[in-house]
Amino acid sequence: MPVLRAWIAYGANDGDPIAILDAGRDGGTPAAYSAEHRALLLIAQRQFEEGTAAISGLASLGPARFLRARLSAASRLARSRQRDEALALLPGNSRAEIAARALIQRGRTVPGAADSAADGIAEVFIRLAAEVNRRDVSALALTLARFATFLAPDNSSGWFVTSAILDNAGQDAAALAALDHVDERDPFFADVQDMRVQLLAETEDAAAALALAQERAEENGANAADWQRLGEQLALMDRYGEAADAYGRALALAGGEDAPWTAWILYGGALLDGGQWEDARPALERAVELAPDSAVALNYLGYALLERREDLGRAEELIRRAAELDPGSASIIDSLGWVHYVQGNIDEAIPMLESAARGEPAEPTINEHLGDAYWTVGRRRDARFAWQAALVSAEDEAAERIREKLDIGLTAETASP
Repeated sequence: MPVLRAWIAYGANDGDPIAILDAGRDGGTPAAYSAEHRALLLIAQRQFEEGTAAISGLASLGPARFLRARLSAASRLARSRQRDEALALLPGNSRAEIAARALIQRGRTVPGAADSAADGIAEVFIRLAAEVNRRDVSALALTLARFATFLAPDNSSGWFVTSAILDNAGQDAAALAALDHVDERDPFFADVQDMRVQLLAETEDAAAALALAQERAEENGANAADWQRLGEQLALMDRYGEAADAYGRALALAGGEDAPWTAWILYGGALLDGGQWEDARPALERAVELAPDSAVALNYLGYALLERREDLGRAEELIRRAAELDPGSASIIDSLGWVHYVQGNIDEAIPMLESAARGEPAEPTINEHLGDAYWTVGRRRDARFAWQAALVSAEDEAAERIREKLDIGLTAETASP
């Protein structure tokens, strides 16, 4: 309430908003809300030097809110012809910052400044809506988010949060419609388009999702994230060769050899799924080289080697290291159990596979592995129960293989890879 009262005082030109806000801290106003809105109010009141320093100290809000606060302040500064100060608040390489810098440098208005009571109160509601939604109270969250969009319809964050809440509530058409309110000049427009692609894919309109992702990737100035989104859509459609090409473009734009390890994992994974193991392995090795303490990268390469029964010593080393880094991961425990199974250490394998199955009881690969191990030691009934559990969510070749095992038991031809 002190935050809302401070903005109302600012809008009515009735009293000192900062004094109202500071007094509210004695009443228990959350420090993060108080700090964020103190900074925005200082900027709104043209106390630019103090306000800019306060904005720069908001990193503890988290990346999304910190970026939103900096963009809001930069917009207000730019309108007041404080261009250098505005640009100094946007040093990063996120798409929103790049877009905002371009607008400022061309002397254009950056949407989203908090320079009215309505704008400031909308920021309060946007943040409240996001926090309430994380507690799965979607009706209240949606009400707060819609208050924000009525108060500040040019604030893209309000529409973004509204869309996310509607998506979580299963209102796909409304979630897509909410994104239509974000203008293409908005710094967050590229992120909104990414969300649109994701929503279209979730509604099983794969063709529309792919067309939009393709359009984004082929635009002038497309970046690594645009090509990565295209790769994701192609991979979802099992078009792995094209997905690998798209991920390759993303990799090049992200720095080539020095691109983040995650980009190498995506590229290598698409090559792997497309049957190009000889090209996939160097990409996955590069991911491990860049992120030697990433359990994900280690397990990914280790399991790929294990599936091909290639360099099993190296596979075990990678998976064991992954398990040390993330001992609670069911998929990694499964990999470790399976590497023991493949090497004939069945007594060590079964407890690990059972532990993995308890951690992820609906995961078909884990249950199939456990069934194979049970069958190998003569526990035929347990094996069939495990395979039946795997069959519930298995697909395509895996489902066929499991059905055959349920019919005739484990053979060399039906063994899990």
